[in-house]
Amino acid sequence: MATASGWERTCAAETVSGCYSHQLPAHERVLPLTDQSIATVVQHGWVMALTIEAHIQRVKGSLETGRSILVNLGNVTTYDIEGVEPNPELSTLSPPLPDDRFYVSTDERDSNAVEIIREEGGVFLSDLLTIEDRRKYGWPLLLTDVRAVVEQSLLAHSAYFYGHLMSSYAGAIVNKRAGLGADRRTAVLD
Repeated sequence: MATASGWERTCAAETVSGCYSHQLPAHERVLPLTDQSIATVVQHGWVMALTIEAHIQRVKGSLETGRSILVNLGNVTTYDIEGVEPNPELSTLSPPLPDDRFYVSTDERDSNAVEIIREEGGVFLSDLLTIEDRRKYGWPLLLTDVRAVVEQSLLAHSAYFYGHLMSSYAGAIVNKRAGLGADRRTAVLD
């Protein structure tokens, strides 16, 4: 079995920004939306935990589950898409190790939250880009749309992906993974 080098076999997660509902004033916790015939109420709180610490532990728990899936993967079972062949990397590269760092794609901008994610093992695109990358590709790397395309590609090629069920970004990544022949057990939308 080949050994992974660098980021080829990283586990990856998409996290959502820290809009924790308990931090909002009471009058901002519920946002009513209307559609021509129905009224819907959307609660703030796009994250699944009340603190960034609890949220990152949830993400790490899912990534550990994913690592276990990779260790015991066996035969690759692709999504049911005509003409898609199993990705050979899944059967030739070793899974990430228990204490490996993991890639995080997030729109979180709170510097404390970003530092907590980093301290817990998270790695961001800005951590991977070298000065040579910045010189070669220049100002487009500053645009969030360009960065999102780069991140989607990185996440689509990760060994395991964990994302937020309500995110179209995560859905696009799962679709890309399916087209690349990833095993359907190696992505979870929660």
